[in-house]
Amino acid sequence: MKWIKNVVVDIIVSIVIVIGVLVPFQWLQIVIIAYTGLMLFLKFLAVINDQFMKSVKPTMIQVPLWFTSSLYAFNVFILLGFAWYIIALQWVLIWLFSWITYKKSKKAKVKR
Repeated sequence: MKWIKNVVVDIIVSIVIVIGVLVPFQWLQIVIIAYTGLMLFLKFLAVINDQFMKSVKPTMIQVPLWFTSSLYAFNVFILLGFAWYIIALQWVLIWLFSWITYKKSKKAKVKR
């Protein structure tokens, strides 16, 4: 359970997404769009460049796949439920890129 402190930001983002779809604050919607774009870009970099994740989080404890998948699924379903289709699609891609990165990291550990 040492990984919990590594997902605090992800949990806060999920809460912000819920608030953002329920309350029509434009600045909050901009924050969600900007954060989603940044996450998508960083996850894409992690997929295409193996060294990227090593340089960003070299000592971070691995968060279980079931937790990140649950959180990303929650975000996707909330966004779809409130007709934020483009942002929901981006979260699906973030989810996919996270899964690919996770599988690549597992293969790298097996080879060692």
